[in-house]
Amino acid sequence: MTIDLTKLVDSMVAYDKNRIILGARDELQILDYPHKNITPLSKEHKGRINCVIKLSNNEIVTAGQDKTIKVWEINNKSSLMTLSGHTSMIWCLNEISGNKVISGSSDNRAIIWNLNEKKLDFELYKDKEISAVIQLKTGKVLLCSADKLILFDIDSERPLTNYEIKPGIWCMKELSDGTVAAGYGNGDVGILEIGNEIREKIVLKGHKKTVNSIIELDNHKLVSSSDENNMILWDLSDPEGKYFINGHTNNINCLAHLYGNKFASVSLDKTLKIWE
Repeated sequence: MTIDLTKLVDSMVAYDKNRIILGARDELQILDYPHKNITPLSKEHKGRINCVIKLSNNEIVTAGQDKTIKVWEINNKSSLMTLSGHTSMIWCLNEISGNKVISGSSDNRAIIWNLNEKKLDFELYKDKEISAVIQLKTGKVLLCSADKLILFDIDSERPLTNYEIKPGIWCMKELSDGTVAAGYGNGDVGILEIGNEIREKIVLKGHKKTVNSIIELDNHKLVSSSDENNMILWDLSDPEGKYFINGHTNNINCLAHLYGNKFASVSLDKTLKIWE
């Protein structure tokens, strides 16, 4: 299925089996993809929306070029709150336990925000630009700052270990087996084991440019996209095997896992495609 977009989309997340939330430049949109219907939600953000996530309580959180973080309910065209504190563009955003989120920015800081109290909780890290951040099932936080991957204990607010990846990391996804898939700046996808130390288990080669999005499907399969017009389907049970997915005519911006083996991709060609 191909859906023509009204604006370029920089970020997206599946809300349920029928709806996808789109960060369409400065406008938050709801796509009912079975009916190919796009409904504007809000234009409160000023500039590109780099991050859209869905929280475990079904609220939506967004962030981007205007340095702010906003929290939404899907049926409310006004945001529930706006969180300010970053001094430059926000590149990454993820939910962490305790009704909190963590953000990473060009201002070289990773900040944890308390959504219950609607305020900045604490600054976890400050050194170099933050490009990717996730909380693992263990409760620890993993972030990439420039070419260094750092694992944090957020209770003690201290780093536990780090690992240098010279191409840098631009996206991360914890997989169902506890490993982490990381998209590198040189086009590789690293499968990392995170313990007392960080170790590269496998390096998957196939992309030629920066990997910008990774999703996990069923049956040990991954899909990755880069600043190219195709995607790669990887079978982790056979790392040498890969399948190129073609269809877009310009660079792919991001992917979203819908359910099962169904996923969506959006491109600079101003189309969103549903695959399964």
